[in-house]
Amino acid sequence: MVTKNYETRKVTKLIENKTTTIKMSDGSEKVETTKSVAGRQSEQVASQQIDRVLLKEEIITADNSEEQSSEKLTPTSDIQINWRGSEYLFDYAKGVINAEAAYQQGWTGKDVTVAILDSGIDTDHVEFSGKIINSFNPISGTSEVEDTAGHGSHVAGIIAARRDGIGMHGIAFDANILPVKVMNQQLMADFNAIKTGLNYAADHGAKVANLSLGRVSSYNVSTKNTYILDRRFGKSYQDVVDKGLSIIMSAGNNGYNCKEGIATKGANIGHREVLCNFPAALPHVKGYPESETSFSKRPLLRDFE
Repeated sequence: MVTKNYETRKVTKLIENKTTTIKMSDGSEKVETTKSVAGRQSEQVASQQIDRVLLKEEIITADNSEEQSSEKLTPTSDIQINWRGSEYLFDYAKGVINAEAAYQQGWTGKDVTVAILDSGIDTDHVEFSGKIINSFNPISGTSEVEDTAGHGSHVAGIIAARRDGIGMHGIAFDANILPVKVMNQQLMADFNAIKTGLNYAADHGAKVANLSLGRVSSYNVSTKNTYILDRRFGKSYQDVVDKGLSIIMSAGNNGYNCKEGIATKGANIGHREVLCNFPAALPHVKGYPESETSFSKRPLLRDFE
């Protein structure tokens, strides 16, 4: 027996009856009645059916007239829904990544919790209504995550703003948001808070964690010296990945492409080094592979092996 998820719309069509009285020059009168559609109201309806039992779409008229229609429904993944409404088109990014293709498969973020490690979130914003769960501030050890910088709310909106017909919607508009406040008002992040926040997120139901943050650092390719990176990041990242948390990290806004060169200053002078945005470009977690001869061969955004 197969259970299928269905989604359809319940449509209410408002019918306006208009009566016109026509007076003729000979004193006679003629009455004409016409009907027109004054408006429509629609509501998304999600349901489950077994063995592909079909639902019907009902047209309900405001004046109880006999004008009704119905149509057979098919699973969401089998029909082509036009997702490109005003909220979809509000920002160009959804088109760039072809988010509509994912929506056609039913991938809207439903039943997924995304942890957003940032400057907090605007808890009163209508776009996040009913979405915020398990808020955490690892710096204060409280649930206070109010955003005083704006960056975290901006990121949260891109990820999971509601699809409510207002403004824009997020890429995963059905997802829940677990805000973890690791930045202060000056958008400075504490590395220990990040590690604590990631573990909290992994232990409180998050499947994905977003880190739109980073710091440009050098990596000594010649000696494979990762001391600074280890001190800042440790193996905490590997630990949370082992718990099932996927981590998404920003590559940074400075355009560093991690190309190797000979350091002319600093601790790595005379050695081969790369400049990258960390933690996105972490070269290792459990250990840098001995078979790897060039840092630049490794992808900038990568999973943690």
